[in-house]
Amino acid sequence: MSAFSDVSNALRQPNIWFVLGVQDYRFQFGRTAAGLLWAFIQPALWITAIGFFFAPFMGNDSGAYIIHVAFGLAMFTFMSGAISEYGLCFMTHKTIIQNFSLPMFIHVLRDATRNTCRLATELTVAFAAVIFLRHSLEPVALLAVFGLAVNIIAAVAISLGVSMLTVRWRDIQFAIRAVMRLMFFMTPILWSVDQTSGARATVANINPLTHFIEIVRQPILGEVPTMLSYGVTSSVTLAAIIGSYVVFGLRKNNIALWAQT
Repeated sequence: MSAFSDVSNALRQPNIWFVLGVQDYRFQFGRTAAGLLWAFIQPALWITAIGFFFAPFMGNDSGAYIIHVAFGLAMFTFMSGAISEYGLCFMTHKTIIQNFSLPMFIHVLRDATRNTCRLATELTVAFAAVIFLRHSLEPVALLAVFGLAVNIIAAVAISLGVSMLTVRWRDIQFAIRAVMRLMFFMTPILWSVDQTSGARATVANINPLTHFIEIVRQPILGEVPTMLSYGVTSSVTLAAIIGSYVVFGLRKNNIALWAQT
């Protein structure tokens, strides 16, 4: 089966990857008293704690700062999950790969669905903060929908590419985890690019995660994302799609072998 056939066949079977992805997400809260409420409680506590300790330093902008953190944290968790956690999908589902004849891309879509479910719950909490803080949304906020679409497409493509690498070379997963811990501090989640200058501002601007976050967060805050942000995210997304597709097409038939070794 060619890479194109694999991808197209997988996309035509949402009854498998969507259902399993949602089930995977719900399963992690199984046998708990609060159930799915934990998905909302955890980010809500995080945002509340950050707002309590850091927002007072922002003066009159404390409300905007909490919203800044809420959307920044949600989008960073989503993109970092696609790279580090769901970028291991071929190893995670190796038993199914070795025993069932399914399109390989189904496993990527399954984990992408689970990751998107987590994003949906965290964005729900973020929008709850917008309502609670009485932050008025401008018409420009509609651009956030486009930003979300770009993030999701990029996340799927990146997950496929990283999964191909990690199933072949296992050391890569540990390198990625180490880098992503650093990226949390190098990405403007708890701080803003406008508050920095010099080398720190340069690092933030060359960090692709900064721009993936900003094309969603800035419209919510009433600002139009810069052309730099759109340019970087579009370029990274296109490169991820092409690169992942080429590698997938060349080595798709080796995945089952690599997964069992």
